[in-house]
Amino acid sequence: MHPKPSSQTINPTNILIAGDTKTEASQKPLPTDPWLSRSLEELWKRSLHKSPQDWVFSNRAGRPRSQQNILRRHLRSAALRAGIGKIGWHTFRHSYSTMLRSAGTDIKVQQELLRHATIQSTMNIYTQAVSEQKRIANSVVVGVLFNSMKLALRRSLPPMGAKERKGNKRMNLEPHAILSK
Repeated sequence: MHPKPSSQTINPTNILIAGDTKTEASQKPLPTDPWLSRSLEELWKRSLHKSPQDWVFSNRAGRPRSQQNILRRHLRSAALRAGIGKIGWHTFRHSYSTMLRSAGTDIKVQQELLRHATIQSTMNIYTQAVSEQKRIANSVVVGVLFNSMKLALRRSLPPMGAKERKGNKRMNLEPHAILSK
């Protein structure tokens, strides 16, 4: 990662990442959060190699570190210590995609941030619905159904007079009571 923009980037918060890419979409500049850019620049300033063309995460020779080396020597062991289990680079991509979805990010933005050539890759392979989102969606449907049932049942019951209200209870319209009948 270069901390400084090059002639290929448009915005000073873009970061260049080394390596071959699969698609043309992968070669576009990647916008980064300003806080992250500053943090990377601070790391770069503390490194042994500080010229503008040097990498933030370089090896002793100043060349980019191997992705597999970073994964093997640092990330996998940290994941095991944290109880996450075995991980790979795609674990981060899937997690990032799911977090974007959870944050309500527009699907086209998700596709472009993940550098996918098609939206289908983003939706069908990388993104998962988060359990809380599924629970909320289910609760919305349950609420619609049971509120409709309650309304229909109330309309079908004869009105109760003062004498009937004193000794009788109305039908329990809670979901467990409706479903058990």
